[in-house]
Amino acid sequence: MLEMAEKPLIIYALPPESPWGHPIRDAYGLVRVRESGYWEDGYRQRKFKKLRAKHSTYHHEVACMQGSNLTKRQLLAWGGEHFARYGISEKELDGFLDYVRHLELLVFEVRDSTGEKVLTDVSVIMPERGQVYGSFCQWNPAFRNDSPGLYACLLAAQWTYDQGYETYNLGPVGDYPYKHLFVNDVEPIYSLAICPPEHALMRDASSPLWADFEVEHWNRLERDRHTAWRASDYLQSLP
Repeated sequence: MLEMAEKPLIIYALPPESPWGHPIRDAYGLVRVRESGYWEDGYRQRKFKKLRAKHSTYHHEVACMQGSNLTKRQLLAWGGEHFARYGISEKELDGFLDYVRHLELLVFEVRDSTGEKVLTDVSVIMPERGQVYGSFCQWNPAFRNDSPGLYACLLAAQWTYDQGYETYNLGPVGDYPYKHLFVNDVEPIYSLAICPPEHALMRDASSPLWADFEVEHWNRLERDRHTAWRASDYLQSLP
């Protein structure tokens, strides 16, 4: 299959149990919601209390739906502005719809007293991993002072705990300092980079090859099982 695929080819987020791929420079930020002392941590308690207070008068809706029932129209209604802001392509949206066909979605919607939308947050429920994966959050800039993005993370983490799951996955954490409030563990993001020799990407320092991958991992398929990835080292590297 890989031999037939068009090159360059970059594949992110291979399963951790797969024999393929290598850790990129970023990592998944995890909230181990059942870890002893997580909710009792004094700093988090103060921050979480403030977030809840800011949104206490707002109307909250939470729903779970089968991914097979999700349409592109609904997906765009939830996150169209977010997708445009971050350059998410139609192809990527189609890929998301295909990916969630056999999964369940968790959706939070928060509105103020006039009915104006404050945020929509969408996660994917992965019961076989005991995990809820945060997919995207679209929030209204008019409510910036209420920190709706942070509040969405809190809602999802609390739901993860209340429903008996082990982990809320915040996705890549390296470029998103706001996630550090929640994160108490990390996991490697295993990925592949296949690029023909002398291709322009190899000379472009801004390309994903250079930004995300170690040079020694270019064009290498099989994972090195003898090289340990240490979560503690990555956590210490976070600002």
